[in-house]
Amino acid sequence: MARVASSKKAPTLLPSPQLRCFAVLWALSSLFQLFAQGSVVLRLTAGTWAGVIELALAFAAGMVIWQPRLTTLAPLCLLQIANAYLLLPELPNNRLLTALVNLSILLAMLCNLGPDRERRERNVYIDFSHCARLILIIFYGFAVFAKLNSGFLDASVSCASAFYLRLSTWFWLTPHSAWAAKAAIYVTIVCEFLIPICLIFGRTRSLGIALGLLFHSALSLDYYQHTMDFGSLLFALYFLFTPENFLEDIRKTLFGRYEAEHLQQDFSHARFFLLLSCGLVLTTAFMSVDFGPWPFFYSRHILWYSYALFVLLAYFANLLFSRSLSAPLSSPFRQTHPLLFLPILLTIANGMGPYVGLKTRSSFDMYSNLRTEPPHPNHLLFGTSLDLFGFQSDRVRIIESNDPWLQKLSKDKFELSYFEFAKFLAKSPGTTVRYSRNGVVSSVSNEQERQALEMPSAFTRKILWFRPIDTQDAARCDW
Repeated sequence: MARVASSKKAPTLLPSPQLRCFAVLWALSSLFQLFAQGSVVLRLTAGTWAGVIELALAFAAGMVIWQPRLTTLAPLCLLQIANAYLLLPELPNNRLLTALVNLSILLAMLCNLGPDRERRERNVYIDFSHCARLILIIFYGFAVFAKLNSGFLDASVSCASAFYLRLSTWFWLTPHSAWAAKAAIYVTIVCEFLIPICLIFGRTRSLGIALGLLFHSALSLDYYQHTMDFGSLLFALYFLFTPENFLEDIRKTLFGRYEAEHLQQDFSHARFFLLLSCGLVLTTAFMSVDFGPWPFFYSRHILWYSYALFVLLAYFANLLFSRSLSAPLSSPFRQTHPLLFLPILLTIANGMGPYVGLKTRSSFDMYSNLRTEPPHPNHLLFGTSLDLFGFQSDRVRIIESNDPWLQKLSKDKFELSYFEFAKFLAKSPGTTVRYSRNGVVSSVSNEQERQALEMPSAFTRKILWFRPIDTQDAARCDW
């Protein structure tokens, strides 16, 4: 009888279940990044390489969902890094964070070559998850630090207040008042501070995940911002903070004694349904070119809210009925290979950009009202940027121009770094402009004068990106 019982012991849901579950979450994140802006349609119809790669990304993500393993995950990671490179320097924060994690996955694969597939998958997951956890903690640290400025704390200009007031006009349960707009500022700072702190310590890790899921799901209710790309990315990264027996416990919590082999078959059906849903959303994205954007707008939000609701219900059900979430992770941040320090160092270097005088966009300071340029720096702790390379002090004020964007900057009292000014004119033939550079008035009225501008190097143009400089006392909301 004992042998019979032993032979009927339910196997694990999948070989290397943690890696495979993460791979599915990661593939879904890449799809939601495409859905958020419909960029795959716009870039493909424009005939750009980015459009071709993003279409390939959609197919690669589908392959990972259908067969979640290293052999399908590696092409997805490579395509996401290639896509990020093509978009540089105008790379959103969520895609930059995605590229850094992808780099850690590929490096972990490189450090764990070998014939034993199951052992290799387990070692790859352990190595890159250590790196990705630290990347996420660093990311949150820079995001919170950037918000410690007078602009973000001022409800009249704060991005948090602006987003909340817009959201409250759509949801009648949320109060549309000045005190609520002010409270949104401090709720944002407290949540973004507590999430990484809770994730660091084993006893509070489950609370950090729960808070993160709730906070970023709430942010995604703002239709205008389309934060489903950022939320889905964080959902995948939060999974890396769950203990080893999380998947087995969540199976027991949600399905009880349901046989694992039957459950695996049902999950195959679920993956097919998920692929069909994503395919329908992509189809509506292509249809939106001819039939308008609304079918795509609604279909992607229905898919996102269904996914977010399932993740929330599954996690909180397990949080209430299982004790596995309090289980500690073994050395959750220890790096086992020197190569895996590379994405961590790149994350730190990117976050330091505004404070040392390099890039001020896509520096993990999104929607923070941060201003490090003189004469009105607003950070409460850091003050003026070190400006080690002179990019932030070399400024241009637009006097008049035939270009609508430059003219709008002048009207709205924004200035540009000379770096961005020269970069813009380099790709805008026919633009005429009269401007003041550090008090010296000049003009560009023909092709010869445009060609004579001091042009930044190709390397710096590829990696640096500066936002327009707000000359008003209180920094207005700008991502």
